[in-house]
Parts: sequence; structure tokens; C-alpha cells
Amino acid sequence: IKHLETYWTSFASGFHSMASKQTRTVAFQLFTQMKLENSTNYLQIGCGTGLETELLLSFLPPTTTLTVTDLTQAMLDMTKELNKNAKRDITYAKVNAEDLSAYGDETFDRYSANFILHLVPNPQKMVAESFRVLKKGGMAAFSVWGRREFSPQFTLAGKIMQDLGIETAKSSGTGYSPFHLSDIQKTRQMIKDAGFEYVLPWAGVNPVVLTDAKDIMKNFEDSPRLKAMYSKLDDATKEK
Repeated sequence: IKHLETYWTSFASGFHSMASKQTRTVAFQLFTQMKLENSTNYLQIGCGTGLETELLLSFLPPTTTLTVTDLTQAMLDMTKELNKNAKRDITYAKVNAEDLSAYGDETFDRYSANFILHLVPNPQKMVAESFRVLKKGGMAAFSVWGRREFSPQFTLAGKIMQDLGIETAKSSGTGYSPFHLSDIQKTRQMIKDAGFEYVLPWAGVNPVVLTDAKDIMKNFEDSPRLKAMYSKLDDATKEK
């Protein structure tokens, strides 16, 4: 967890420019399925830099109690700043998604974690905690990275490095690929095993327009993982 916190703290500003607008399109899909007009107490896990929270506020009734969390203080600070003019009370908390002991059983009626579940060390524990803090009849929404072969945005840079004979590092400290939850039926069963009665999985498309090599490199230049790999290259390899 400490490694993840360090990584995402270093990536906060880069994530805002590179990926947060992309993740918001998936958040929109989740929010439209959650019957948010009926929510009274909402828990957001992994707020990122605040764009998803801004979108979420447009869905929630003005009387809904909203708790916004992230593993890093840097992300929380950016979210607070972006949503400082929101006309409602928002509680911000630095939280590990695998340990929601700060919240009692059946506290919330809605829970969302957009592109978080595949990044934590123990996704089963995270799902179990989401089930515990949800009221009976509540809803949780998760999104994860899809199949590797359909995700060139996340695999191209690594493939280039491998073709050049450069050892690549994993993007997180979990010890497994961020694609490890891409099997829809296995992930569905994991969520059902946590206690959820009805689990509706689907595969979605999240297109990213990258028109040339410079566009691709611009999209990744703020990634701490790729910066670390690039720093190991000699001048001749960089030119390649």
C-alpha cells in the first residue's frame, strides 16, 4: 500500500493531464446505472484529481451526503480545489480501500470505485469491505482494465521497451499485471463471493485518439513508470 501511495502521489499532476478525462467517460457509464436519484449517502473510492467527483455531483440530489476518498493526499487536495465551489458539504478522507474501518456496517447506500479494484494488493478484501459498508439494497460500481489485446494505450510503450531489450517494471506494487481482473466471469464471481446478490458485468469501449508517435509519447510522458524506464536508456536507444 505504501508503494502505491508513493506512486500515485508522484503521478497526481500527470494523471490529471493524461488520464483523468478518459476515466471520466467510464465513470459516466457507471453513474447512469446506479439510480443515483435515490441515493442519500454516497461513498466514492479513489477520487483521482476531482473530475469524476465533479461529474458525480451533477448526478446526486442536493441532499445526498457525499464522502470522497483517495489513497493519496495529493489527489484529495486537487479534488478539493476543483470542487471548492460545490454548493454542498463534502467530506474528504484519506482512505485505504481495503480498510474502511473508519465507517460502520451498512453506512452508505451507494459506493463507486472507478479503475481502482485492479490496482489494490487484495481486490477480494476491497470488495468485501465495500459490501460491509453498504446498506441492504445498496449498490456498488467498479471498473477495471479490460483485456490486454484490446488495450494498446497501456501496452504499446512497454512493448517498445521490450523490443529494445529494456526491462520493464510493473505499474503497481501488487506483484501482478493490472489486467489480472479482465476475465469478466471470474471477476463477477469474486464479487458475488463477497455477498452481492446481483452482479451485472459488461465490457465497454473507452477510445483514446492518438494520431502519431509524438501524440503517443505526449500521452505517456508524465507516467512515473515510463519516466523511470526512459531514464535508463543511453542516447542511442533514446534516439531509436
